[in-house]
Amino acid sequence: MINFFRNDCFQAFRSAWGDGVASLTPSHVRVSSRMKTARPEGGRGSAPRAAAWCVLPRKRQAGRAVSERIRALALGFGMAICAALPVSAQEFGPLLGTSYGKGEEVIAVFLHGDLSRGGPATYHQGVMRRLSDKAPQVTAIAMFRPGYGDGFFKQSPGSNHKRWDQYTAANNDLLAETLQSLRTAHPDSRLVVAGHSGGAAQLGAVIGRYPGVVDTAT
Repeated sequence: MINFFRNDCFQAFRSAWGDGVASLTPSHVRVSSRMKTARPEGGRGSAPRAAAWCVLPRKRQAGRAVSERIRALALGFGMAICAALPVSAQEFGPLLGTSYGKGEEVIAVFLHGDLSRGGPATYHQGVMRRLSDKAPQVTAIAMFRPGYGDGFFKQSPGSNHKRWDQYTAANNDLLAETLQSLRTAHPDSRLVVAGHSGGAAQLGAVIGRYPGVVDTAT
């Protein structure tokens, strides 16, 4: 009797919902003891059949929907974390930086400011990324000056002395050695270096001490 009632419920529900339940079988139907004996007036009607069928599938459909939402949220959260993480830093000699593009005509280097209010030295990365996008002949490098880094895992050697009095001979030598390494690695490229705020001050000190270390400074 139970199997007959379960099959009867299955056929009634499948007729009503069509292909939307094509993957379900009568085994998905759960019939409670009260449902097995319930009958509407006039005999066995469709109400108890539909009620008996809906017990499990709706729960399964709800569970599947929740699982899909959780999966979508997890994927979105993971993508957001990846987007927030900084671009992996590279070594260009003693100092680290992030590189954009693979042009060989010009090697362009940007030296950030002192960032006396704190925070990672990453604001110049967007500038260099846009430069490489607009000028494919350029390799654009956002350099981390001595003692600065991306705020996560990478930091250039040297000390920024709590972001004061940074233009020491030791720090300037680190920058000069890095620029010379770039020139050696790209002998046929023009080396163009720009500095912002404290980066410009340090660049001026290095150029004065090491004439010819760059082709163009700004």
